Amino acid sequence: MFVILTTQRSGSHLLSSLLNSHPDLTCYGEIVNNEIKPIEEMEEGEGVIYHYNQFFNLSKARKEIVRSSKILHLIRNDMDKLVRSRLVSGKYKDKLGAKSHYRRKETIHYPEFTDEEVERAKRCILKERKNALLELWDTEMFTLSYEMLTGDKSIKKLTNKPILRFLGVAPMTLETTLTKPNYKLT
Repeated sequence: MFVILTTQRSGSHLLSSLLNSHPDLTCYGEIVNNEIKPIEEMEEGEGVIYHYNQFFNLSKARKEIVRSSKILHLIRNDMDKLVRSRLVSGKYKDKLGAKSHYRRKETIHYPEFTDEEVERAKRCILKERKNALLELWDTEMFTLSYEMLTGDKSIKKLTNKPILRFLGVAPMTLETTLTKPNYKLT
C-alpha cells in the first residue's frame, strides 16, 4: 500500500492519474468522503492521497496504517505559485469552478494578494509539512516535486524508474491526459 502525502495544489491529482496508468497500481485519490475503499482494506499496489492537515485528523489506528505504508511525499518547490494557487482556489472557487483549472485553455491570471497573505499561507503550509514529517520520520518515504512531474525546464529529464522501483512494480511509461499539455513521464 502507498500514500501520497502532500498539501493542496501540489499536483497530487496529476501524480495519482500517472500512477493509475500502471496496471499494477490503483490510486483512489483524496480521502474526503467514504466513497472510496477504506484504508484498512487496501492491499499492495493500492494507495490514497492524504493532505498534511487530513493526516493529523486520522485515528491512531489509521495513522499506524499510514506509517506502515510506502509514502510518496509530493512537494511543490515554487512556494509562491503554490500559495497563490491555494489562495485563488480558496477565495475564488465559485468563480473558477471545481477542477476548472485543469480544463482551461487560457492562462490563469492570479489576482493580487498582499505580501502578508502570501507569507501567512507559506508559514501555514511549511508548519503542516514539518509536523507531518516529524511524525513520520522513521517511515519509508520517497520525495518528489511537482516541478519534476510537469517537466520544469530546470530539470532536464525525469525517469519514473525510481518511483516505480520504490513502489515495487515494473518500470514503464506513465501517461495522463489530466492537464494541458498532456504530460508523459518516461
